[in-house]
Amino acid sequence: TNLELKNFNTEKVTDVGGMFSGCEKLTDLDLSNFNTGNVKYFRSMFEGCTNLTNVNIASLDTTNASDMGNMFCGCSSLETLDLENFNTGNVTIMCNMFEGCSNLTGLDLGSFDVANVVNMSGMFEGCDALIKINAPANVKKECMLPDGIWKDAQEKSYTSLPVNIGFSIELKKAEAITETET
Repeated sequence: TNLELKNFNTEKVTDVGGMFSGCEKLTDLDLSNFNTGNVKYFRSMFEGCTNLTNVNIASLDTTNASDMGNMFCGCSSLETLDLENFNTGNVTIMCNMFEGCSNLTGLDLGSFDVANVVNMSGMFEGCDALIKINAPANVKKECMLPDGIWKDAQEKSYTSLPVNIGFSIELKKAEAITETET
């Protein structure tokens, strides 16, 4: 099931929190025409969209966003997310952002600016299929990675996102590295 939203006027909207929350039958969503330049609150926007497999959010303007907590929580059918254009410079809350995204295999957060984020707790909780993360730079608060040991290119081990590093690094789940080597 999908929604036709191309004529939705969202230019004055400041809060899209919970907008699609609980839309369990929703499978495809194209938000390429959404004007989100004034939106501050993205909390729980897609929470509980358990059958969502495709969401076009590449053109969402997140410049003024401050809260992305639970944004994709429970989106258990998502396998990929394109977050390359997300501007997270003003975001302070990312707790449980991807919690329960049990089919995501990789996340590229390399473009995320998390210097102002004060809450990243549970960000990857239940992301059981996740085997690769491009970690954001400037992480200030501890953020646990999914269960297991994660390694960078130099084989340094991590159980949480690297803190106080001024650049993005790629982390791979150790079990996944071992499986591809055998």
